[in-house]
Amino acid sequence: MPGQGEHESGWRSFDSSRVGVPRRTPLWERATRELFLPLRIETANGHVSGRIAGRRAGPIRTIRLDSTAHYGVRTPDLAEGAGSGHLAVAFAVSGRLEVRQYGRRVLLAPGEFAIYDTSDAFAVGSRLPFGARITSLPSDALQLPSGALAGLAATPFDASAGAGVRALLAECEAGRVSDPLERIGRILAAGVRLGRGEGEARRPGDEELVEAVRDLVASRLADRRLSPDFAAGVLGVSRRRLYYACSRELGPLAGYIRRCRLERASALLRDPAWSDASIAEISRSCGFEDQAHFSRLFRRAYGIPPVRARR
Repeated sequence: MPGQGEHESGWRSFDSSRVGVPRRTPLWERATRELFLPLRIETANGHVSGRIAGRRAGPIRTIRLDSTAHYGVRTPDLAEGAGSGHLAVAFAVSGRLEVRQYGRRVLLAPGEFAIYDTSDAFAVGSRLPFGARITSLPSDALQLPSGALAGLAATPFDASAGAGVRALLAECEAGRVSDPLERIGRILAAGVRLGRGEGEARRPGDEELVEAVRDLVASRLADRRLSPDFAAGVLGVSRRRLYYACSRELGPLAGYIRRCRLERASALLRDPAWSDASIAEISRSCGFEDQAHFSRLFRRAYGIPPVRARR
């Protein structure tokens, strides 16, 4: 790629100032995809001028960038592809770094950090020139409690958590720690958030929360992460608050999610457009990991197995 080179041990870089203006943004988007993960680059200036460098150490990827104003946007379509299943830790180095996910937005000063989930839509960047250092880690290796990542995304952490995570990331890159991901997960789970994220301050009423739950469940039936803990994290409320709001109209939330998945599966089994799909494909599309478990639940709910429902 034009403008790409090596600097330091194992780092690959791209300098957009070394190519013509019309090619800068497309090549920056390509460099971001190759060095980190696929993102759509959005800029009001028409092009991105700056330098981005990336390095990979086992399952851990890190990029450093210093550039003009732009945003890296992970669309829902991109979130289903390459690079999903990771947690990204974004540190502001210069300027102000903005992170958006799950309807929350946080603006980070140099030295502060926030996290986000690469399996869902997000945006990270700034309306002004900025510098950032971003590291992606496999989400499942962090051993965070269920729903914790969704609840922590796009919220700032205090300085002590930032110092601990940054030190561990440096040790990861140098290969000096044997269990860095689990230790980082513990710091994130215990970290004290600063509480400056927009979208957290106003407490939604019960009716508003119930509607938000309905929309969230309907849009994520195929997502195996969907659970009461995940819903509470995405909506920014405690699990207890969520249960209280939903108990009267929806009943137990885990039961509501299961019921919606079964109703969706029942509809697909009778849909001519899905006539060529196997029972296993239909169960997976409704968020069931195990076909046998799905068949047992379906028979319990409707009195017949999925095969007979299709006939």
